[in-house]
Amino acid sequence: MRRSQRKLRLMTGVASLIFFIAASLCFGFALQGQENANLLGFHINEDAVSLLNLLPFFNTKAESNALYPIGNVENQVILVNTGISSSPWLNDEKIKTADQLLNTSLAQYVSDVSKGTVKLHSVFYGYQDSGAKDGYTLSQPLSYYIESPQQQALREAELLREIVEKIDESCSMANKTTAELDTNQDGYIDNITFLLRGNKQDEYNLLWPHQFALKDSPKISCMDGELAVHDYIVVLSGDDENEDPIGRTGIFAKRVDLGVIAHELLHVYGFPDMYHNYKYENDDFVSLESNERKGDPLGQWDIMDNTITDLPQNPLYYTNYTYSPWAEQLSDPLMITKSTQNVELKQLDYTKEGTMAAIIKVDAGINVKAEDEYFMVEYRKRSGWDEKLPGSGLIVYRINLAANYKNPEKAIVKYCSNRNNGRLTHCGNMFGPSDEVYIFRPGITSINAAENGTTHDLGLFDAALSSDHGAQNSLGRSLSEVPGYSSDTLADTIYFSDGSNSGIVISNVSDTNGDTITFDVTLPEAAR
Repeated sequence: MRRSQRKLRLMTGVASLIFFIAASLCFGFALQGQENANLLGFHINEDAVSLLNLLPFFNTKAESNALYPIGNVENQVILVNTGISSSPWLNDEKIKTADQLLNTSLAQYVSDVSKGTVKLHSVFYGYQDSGAKDGYTLSQPLSYYIESPQQQALREAELLREIVEKIDESCSMANKTTAELDTNQDGYIDNITFLLRGNKQDEYNLLWPHQFALKDSPKISCMDGELAVHDYIVVLSGDDENEDPIGRTGIFAKRVDLGVIAHELLHVYGFPDMYHNYKYENDDFVSLESNERKGDPLGQWDIMDNTITDLPQNPLYYTNYTYSPWAEQLSDPLMITKSTQNVELKQLDYTKEGTMAAIIKVDAGINVKAEDEYFMVEYRKRSGWDEKLPGSGLIVYRINLAANYKNPEKAIVKYCSNRNNGRLTHCGNMFGPSDEVYIFRPGITSINAAENGTTHDLGLFDAALSSDHGAQNSLGRSLSEVPGYSSDTLADTIYFSDGSNSGIVISNVSDTNGDTITFDVTLPEAAR
């Protein structure tokens, strides 16, 4: 979820800190299994295990990859009439539109990104059925749930519990078996989406697409038992006639927020936000205002950073490989630890097989930052789900494992750690910079922490390397040319998070005419 941020200060105390972190509207953190984590060089931090156990809904409900809903998964879509208008809301045409969006476009996207491991089917409740004819209605006006910024999270939970109770009382899911609703048999409904009547309003948490969890996990009866509601998604209809139709987005709007919906659904499967969201200030976590954002780590190259409205783009290979519960279906990245010519990568397309990304790792004897940082490359092309990317070519980015779990002054170590269950938990880029993942772009003369404004972010549109006309086909400068760091020498180096030059040079990048790309990698050699 990307929105203008308002300043939110926490109450003091560890319990309040933990609650706020979990209440972040797009929180859904989880890393994949230990085997792939070891390949990428993750270290396990056990400092916060007992602290995290105080929070039953941290990191969604999944304790391991096996507890994510995989296979044929139903998405229960609950239509909620917020009463913003006295006119009828739903009709056959709208339901047909929603069905096509969720059961065709979204379902295909999830299947493709998950390499066919998740087959999503959405079922609608609240239209001409036993529970409701024109959406489930609320006992209070919408203003009650959004008028108090300090109580929005509590009021949202109150609203959703009321709807869950109505579904249960009307026996709306009584014809469903627990096996249909809970494919992984963890006692929770696999996926549940609340579609609220209204338009996006960034000053209200409730009226903005997000993923969250109900802490008390209310239950719904089904044919052969009852199941709890925990993780959920909120999306908006976007059809409030009181606002300009050109600017509206939502499931029933002319501009469909499919990218945002896919982004929120990936949270349910453990993907974190990859944009800057918070800062640590005076022992508080504080939401960034829009004008405080400093640099965009990934932009539109990753759906978990900046979504594309009507066509969700792919996540970076690192994001999918590191966080998803289907990572075992992905090929391991190529590992490059010495100078190599004519490296070949296939275009990133999760529906196909082959090597689509490479890790480039500098010897820690050359730079101590290499103990926790390495670099990755992948070939992105404007086609398929990536048709609306900023460009085509080789993307170069840095992975900084220490950005989260080795950051005690920001207290990130308290929750960006594992839960002693064989899974690692990091925070993406929410608390950056420094960032866990950062894409290099041409012409930047200061490290991402100091950048502020459009020059830095717009450089993302030129981030793809290739020999296509007008594109840059190399990146990086040797240590003999740039031995250290200063603002006049940083440009076009492949640098560590402190600005020091890695010495990596990527050159001779080929064109993007085919489904593969080739390039040369020159690495500095450690002293013998």
